[in-house]
Amino acid sequence: MEIGELVRHTTTGKVGVVVRVFMHKMWRTEHRGTNVEFNKIQPEPFAEVQFGSNLMKVPQTDLEYA
Repeated sequence: MEIGELVRHTTTGKVGVVVRVFMHKMWRTEHRGTNVEFNKIQPEPFAEVQFGSNLMKVPQTDLEYA
C-alpha cells in the first residue's frame, strides 16, 4: 500500500485516500483477551486514510484496493 492510493474499508465500505503508511502495534482483544501485553506482539502495517473530512489510522488488513 502506498501514499495516494484509493482504498476501501472492508467493514464500512467507505472509500478513502492513503496519506501515510507506518508500522504500529495493535492488541486484538477478540484473539488475545483483555490482558494487554504489548511486549508479546510485533508491529503490523497500518495506513492513515482520509475518509472525507475524517483522518483515520487503520490496520492494512482492514483495507482493500478500491
